[in-house]
Amino acid sequence: MAKVKVERLVVQACFMFSPLLSRLPELTVLCYSSRAGAGSLLLEFITLSRLTNSPIFEQVARRAFFAVWNSRSPINLIGNTLDVRTGQWIHPVSGIGAGIDSFFEYAAKAYVLTGEEEYLRVWKESYEAVRKYVRGQDGFWVSSISL
Repeated sequence: MAKVKVERLVVQACFMFSPLLSRLPELTVLCYSSRAGAGSLLLEFITLSRLTNSPIFEQVARRAFFAVWNSRSPINLIGNTLDVRTGQWIHPVSGIGAGIDSFFEYAAKAYVLTGEEEYLRVWKESYEAVRKYVRGQDGFWVSSISL
């Protein structure tokens, strides 16, 4: 079997792989997360923390979720793909399509599950931004908008 030299590794949700990545210093590691990816594990990790009485799962998921939200544009829109090490948007386009809408969905669901006002605030602010900037003048939704 031939050996393959890996020089570049792309990992989604780097925080889950950080122990592994620290052992591979010779690699150029690109760490990214889609905004949907940052939200989709939120409910599961909140529930896991509460079932196991171990807050670490909820803390990690919350940190990932709010890292995306805190990287939003001045008009409260978030891009599609975020470099989790630099906080810069790799794909600075916003909208409500596949791979995007889950972030908003999980903000609302996290509020329902936890009752924490911060999640409701994220949902309300992002909903207003989407209504204001992503919807066309004719009232129909446009597919995407640059941040």
